[in-house]
Amino acid sequence: MGADDVGRYLTFRLQLAHSGKVVSAENVVGPIEAAPPSIRNLRIEGECVRGGALVATYTYIGGREGATECWWLRIRDGTRQTLSKPKPISFSGTTTAGDPRRHILSDADVGCTLKVKLRPVRSDFAQGEVATSKASGVVLEVSGPPLPTPPSLGTSPTTPAPPPSTTRALIRKPVTKEIGGFEVAL
Repeated sequence: MGADDVGRYLTFRLQLAHSGKVVSAENVVGPIEAAPPSIRNLRIEGECVRGGALVATYTYIGGREGATECWWLRIRDGTRQTLSKPKPISFSGTTTAGDPRRHILSDADVGCTLKVKLRPVRSDFAQGEVATSKASGVVLEVSGPPLPTPPSLGTSPTTPAPPPSTTRALIRKPVTKEIGGFEVAL
């Protein structure tokens, strides 16, 4: 069942194989209610380099999503700094510069990790528990041209190792699999 089923009734019709009789009932269960609003699979995607963009991605559960709120935290040496107040997410379909799910990495982010928080809000204004992502990779300062892609994993005398200041950190998406109706991280 999905968000479109909220407010409807669950009915059934059963046809007996031996006699061909039809057994049915009306309004057996209902009306169907939305689950409490919640956030699942919250993660940060993007490249952790100054000037890059990080984007919060998630799955919303609990009826029709309303003005779910989003805000970012910067962590330096174990100290958390809230970067903005919670802002409602607009559902334009893309993450533009003003979208609170998107954070552009600045000089202040270099050497830090970031987390994102979301408060799920249903269209009837019911709120769920705040969800917090895992920390991003450490934001790096990158100078100079993009790094060349080596032809193999080994070292080559013609391809020198890049200096430490041009190393890039990428955030990998977690691998998940649905097992028995539940999504399990592998």
